[in-house]
Amino acid sequence: MTRLMITLTILLATIAVAGCETTGSHPGHGVAYRQQLMGQQVTPGYAPATPVTGLDGRQAERTVNGYRTPKSAASGQKVTLSLGTVSGNDK
Repeated sequence: MTRLMITLTILLATIAVAGCETTGSHPGHGVAYRQQLMGQQVTPGYAPATPVTGLDGRQAERTVNGYRTPKSAASGQKVTLSLGTVSGNDK
């Protein structure tokens, strides 16, 4: 019984240590991941020194607020939606 316990202990220790072995990974491990990550960047180098042109802050705020405020019902426009009619006088 003691010999069986020693054999099992050595076997389990060997299996446990074999799980920690890390030299099996090759030098190119993770290259594809890093390439995909770098491919997502618009400009891989530093940002250019030229200023960004486009909307200024006040104009952008007016535009966003225009989308956020609901349209007034008193605008004078009436919308009629007709989904279908049935009449007996179709000629």
